[in-house]
Amino acid sequence: MEHLQIHQESTGQNINCKICNDKGYIFDSEGAVKFCKCKEVKEAKERIEKSPLKARFDKNRFVSYKTNNSQRLRASNLCKSYIANFDGRKTLILSGQVGSGKTHLAIATTRVLIEKVGVTYADFVNEITRLKFKQLDQDEYTKIVNAYKNATVLFIDDLYKGDVSPTTQRIVQEIVDYRYNNDKAMIITTELNKDDLIKVNEATASRLIEMSTTDEGEYYFEFVGKELNYRLSK
Repeated sequence: MEHLQIHQESTGQNINCKICNDKGYIFDSEGAVKFCKCKEVKEAKERIEKSPLKARFDKNRFVSYKTNNSQRLRASNLCKSYIANFDGRKTLILSGQVGSGKTHLAIATTRVLIEKVGVTYADFVNEITRLKFKQLDQDEYTKIVNAYKNATVLFIDDLYKGDVSPTTQRIVQEIVDYRYNNDKAMIITTELNKDDLIKVNEATASRLIEMSTTDEGEYYFEFVGKELNYRLSK
């Protein structure tokens, strides 16, 4: 690991980042300026504040998730295990039953991770599917796709919901392939189970499944059963 010299400066104010004293940058051993990790975390939080996720981000926590049956309890524990063993490489996939709280758990997981690493949120329905209309502007398309490719953690909500067109599949595959080849973590929610994902795009699905697999098991959970639908049980 590269040795870093911390540029210290006394400000007399409360310091959130002890590495850079809240400057957002540090100096390496040769005196070159490097962005501090806290800069990415701050920017990730700012993106959440501006995204459609904000309202849910404020209230979707582990403590507010109802673990009132075995499936919900196992899913919640899996997400907590993912956080505890987070290595920046493995992918968490929550799939299956509509209304089971997949996004709630994914947001709760993000809330914890975003205190340490940058997490980029991508709403499949409102963001990724619209990328196909930006392909005529190659610079804009490349800018957005590169942000998804290079995020420390990429959270894709509702993968393949309402759009499995060849063009959208290619966009998803481009992002997933890059992250697979560069060992970059993702958090995925989808109504599709493994077999359904494979039917949509076998190459992408097989890589996502591999990315969620560890020596101890999988960071993959499938909710099964209409009784798990939060909305119908209210």
